[in-house]
Amino acid sequence: TLADLIGQSKVSDLVMIGGNPAFDAPADLKFAKLLKKVPNSTHLSYYQNETSRLSKWHLNRTHDLEQWDDPRSYEGTITLTQPMIRPLHDGKSANEFLASFLGDFEAKGFDLVQESLAGGAVDAAFSKKWHDYLYIGYVRGSEFKYGNFSIDHNTALKIALKGLRAPVI
Repeated sequence: TLADLIGQSKVSDLVMIGGNPAFDAPADLKFAKLLKKVPNSTHLSYYQNETSRLSKWHLNRTHDLEQWDDPRSYEGTITLTQPMIRPLHDGKSANEFLASFLGDFEAKGFDLVQESLAGGAVDAAFSKKWHDYLYIGYVRGSEFKYGNFSIDHNTALKIALKGLRAPVI
């Protein structure tokens, strides 16, 4: 586990996006104590919490209302979120934060979302699609594709019961 690796001093860099594992992790992991052992720890969070205070670096995270994003819905449809307000605390979105690890320290969410949907460079042909995506708020045809398959219920039952240790009656 991550806790074991930190305890063995095998983790030199730890990046945490959101959450508060110093407070929320199971008590027997003693994650707050372990986090102090990581030489380089960074926490991107909406506010300073226990994890932020124990990390070497804390960065302000933009709220969903302050950022561009292209999340997927539960069935896979790519949706678009647009900022409704200007960033309040000069924060970074998770996408911008991760882009900085790839060397793009000036990345902007708008550009990252466009490049993601365009599959690379944004050109004139993509521009029309982009306006359609913004107008309807999602990318048509982007849902996950499911195939047809059949299950032999007797085989599935045998496989499921194989893992049970108690006798089945």
